[in-house]
Amino acid sequence: GFLTIELIDIIVDAVIGSLFCMTEDEAGSCSIFFNEIWKSVNSWRYDNDAFASELKDTVSVLLFPTYLIPFYILIMCPCHLPFQPGSRVSSVFAEDKCFDDHASTGGITHEDYKTIYSQWHKKLAAAAIGCLKSSEYMHTRAALIVLSRIVLVFPTQPKSGDQILNALGPLQNDDDKPDIRDSICEYM
Repeated sequence: GFLTIELIDIIVDAVIGSLFCMTEDEAGSCSIFFNEIWKSVNSWRYDNDAFASELKDTVSVLLFPTYLIPFYILIMCPCHLPFQPGSRVSSVFAEDKCFDDHASTGGITHEDYKTIYSQWHKKLAAAAIGCLKSSEYMHTRAALIVLSRIVLVFPTQPKSGDQILNALGPLQNDDDKPDIRDSICEYM
C-alpha cells in the first residue's frame, strides 16, 4: 500500500514548487487535478465522519508476494494479513510533524490531520500570494488560473482568504495588464 497522507503532502509541495514555473496550460491541468485532491482533503478536515470512514478506518495491505503467506492463513484467518490503517504515516514523517508513535502504527488522529491540513493550507496560500505579488507576469497568471479553478475548495480559512484578497487588490487597478484585471474580476 501507500501512505495517503504522505502522498498528499508530496502533491501539495509539488504544486507549490511548480506554481512559480507553470505555463498557462500547465496551471490549468494542475488545478483540475489539485481541485479533485483538495475536495477530499477538505472533506476529511471539516467532517470527522468522512475522515473516519474514508481515511482513518480504511485499511491498506502492505504489498509483498503472496507466496510468502502460508495458504492456511489466507483461507482460514485473513485477519493476520499485514493490514495498516489508511491514515498511517511513516515514522520519519511522524517525527518531522512532531507526532507520537501512534501516527506510524495506528494512524493519525483527526486532530493531527487538522494540524497537517492547516500547514498545507498556509503553504498553498503563501505560494499563491508570492506569485500574485511577483513582478513576473507568468507567476501572477498561473496563480490566478489555479486559484480560479479551485475557488470552491480553497481557501477555506478566513485569514488565508483575506491575505489572498489583499494581494489581489493592487492588481485590480493595474491598467498595464487588462487580462490579469479581468481574471481577478472573474475570481472575485
